[in-house]
Amino acid sequence: MKKLFYSGLMAACMMMMASCLESGSNEQQREGAVGVIRFDTKSMKMVIECFDFYPFLYYAPGLETTELNDGDCVLFGYVVDLSNEANTDYQTTGIIQGNISTISRLDQFPCSPYLIDTAKLMEKEQPIAYAVSSNGGYLYFSQKLFVASNFSYKEKQQTDWHLYYDPELPAKNVDGKNVYSLFLRATIKVEDSTGSTQNGNVIINTFNAENFFNATQNLEKNLGKDKVYFRINHIKEIKEDSTFVWAESDLLDINIAQSE
Repeated sequence: MKKLFYSGLMAACMMMMASCLESGSNEQQREGAVGVIRFDTKSMKMVIECFDFYPFLYYAPGLETTELNDGDCVLFGYVVDLSNEANTDYQTTGIIQGNISTISRLDQFPCSPYLIDTAKLMEKEQPIAYAVSSNGGYLYFSQKLFVASNFSYKEKQQTDWHLYYDPELPAKNVDGKNVYSLFLRATIKVEDSTGSTQNGNVIINTFNAENFFNATQNLEKNLGKDKVYFRINHIKEIKEDSTFVWAESDLLDINIAQSE
């Protein structure tokens, strides 16, 4: 898991590169972008697949020499020189070129089609203050669900994240919308008995949610809908007597056409 220190998470997550290139300034710098490492067979380069209203690829010299592999999800900062000749035909090539200031691999977890007993705590379970950051921290593209959660933990603690759903895909009708449910839970993998507590940091994880969204998209598409609506349920409080309180995220959605 990675901490994100920037406010306005969706602005940080979605690279507003296309608009930057058209703004007239020569150089743009951003932090907190997310993407998926891909090997582009057309250019024969290692690139970062990004999404900002439409998918595009970002290339930086040196990506090939990192320890990142195809399919890895990353959090990165970048600098792009808009006067660089390599960017003059980016709308044709689909590749924007620049430099990377920082890059780190994000943890990936499965999105599993089975239900864990919601009436019992998991072993070494911890509460999640907000499954989805109040700044709007989620993004689905390239079969990956990026989720930013508010979470308190010990400094050197390692955490396993569990995202799952009922394989029968029951939906609640909310104002005429079919709303599907995901369940997000966090358990301690490696404890830290000495470190300081990091309170309420925004943690970004990624989940391989292709099966869930393919299934729900097909259901909704057959009903003539153009969006999938869902909520992420989570345990927000664990009391001293081991009783606990469930909560749910705000209503979330993905556009069916854009998420295919």
